[in-house]
Amino acid sequence: MLILAAIIATFSLLQREARARVLTSWSVPGVRLFCYAMAAPFAAILLSEGWHGNIVMNTLDSPSRFLMAIPIFLALQTRRIRIAPWSSLTFGLGGLGAAAVVVFAPFDWGSGRIGSTFLNPIHFGDIACVLAVLSLVSIDWFQRDALAIRIFKVCGALCAAYASLAGGSRGGWVAVPAVVLLLAALGMRDRAWWQKLAAVVCASAVIAIPFVFSPTVQSRFGELQADIHSLERGQEDTSVGVRLQLWKAGGILFSDHPVLGLGALGYKKAMSPLTQEDVLTPLAAELGRGESHNQLIAYAVDYGTPGLLAILLLYAGPAFTLWRQLHAPSRERRHAALMGLVYILSFFIFGLTVETFTLKLTAAIYSTVLAVLAGLAMSRSEGGSSAAHSSTYE
Repeated sequence: MLILAAIIATFSLLQREARARVLTSWSVPGVRLFCYAMAAPFAAILLSEGWHGNIVMNTLDSPSRFLMAIPIFLALQTRRIRIAPWSSLTFGLGGLGAAAVVVFAPFDWGSGRIGSTFLNPIHFGDIACVLAVLSLVSIDWFQRDALAIRIFKVCGALCAAYASLAGGSRGGWVAVPAVVLLLAALGMRDRAWWQKLAAVVCASAVIAIPFVFSPTVQSRFGELQADIHSLERGQEDTSVGVRLQLWKAGGILFSDHPVLGLGALGYKKAMSPLTQEDVLTPLAAELGRGESHNQLIAYAVDYGTPGLLAILLLYAGPAFTLWRQLHAPSRERRHAALMGLVYILSFFIFGLTVETFTLKLTAAIYSTVLAVLAGLAMSRSEGGSSAAHSSTYE
């Protein structure tokens, strides 16, 4: 779907009028920054792997999805768009779809953690978690929603939350408090301090409900406590202990090869030597051959400083672009910008405990949704002007 959308967007940009609009919008710093950010991972990987003389094509699969987001973003950003009000139901529908997978097509990945046949429970739970949040944030996106629409979006959020609980992904749940603080700081920036505080308290109460009533949440965080206690007794082969070992190994490898990294699959190839040096236990090394469990470390070790800067720019570049649109003249653009910031923050936190973009599917989901939200946040609204002519960037 992303590939098809990118092809259609590219052809639309080849038209004479579209080319002129792109050239005009290119003068906007936020437009350039977004495009550079989405191209940075591909460029960093080519640079590192080219230097090492070993270009591995499948390592370019996920970064190519980031590249495909650029024409989609430009096509949306440069056109005068009238958005259909029903499109704000998208995230609620996504939540219903996630719950449908859990109910009608569950796939048990072990220990009762449910995902799908195409996504493990970590990624499945993380994506369901962000769908739940976005379904709620999308309330009153284009206009004041009717009661039925609000109920639908809340139900979509509850369904997505149910799917996230079934996945048992603690990394996704950890993102929720950070998102609440972001919404209080930016989404309610014109409200009094006591209103922000009240919103945070209410949200905290809602977040606390699963800890009290959900056996799944209680079990998962009980396992976390047990892992920490085991680690204190010197037992490193736990979920937490293995991650700490892998992150420590990543720090060592990056400090030894900071310029252009180890090259393609360098982190995975280093597992055996690190086991022999007693940096990793055999179990940690075995799991490390799968992934480093941290997106920043993965890019830093394999692609060096350019890789680390590229992955940071992938988050920070679009975030800065969207942050500037929080003061856009239209409600639709401001709301799209806020939703985009929530989306980026969520994926950044997800990436602290798992390699979010190892899978092409998760990279495609991130790229597609981000390109659409950023494109809408900077688009030319009906009767208004584009970001290229807005005072936002003056």
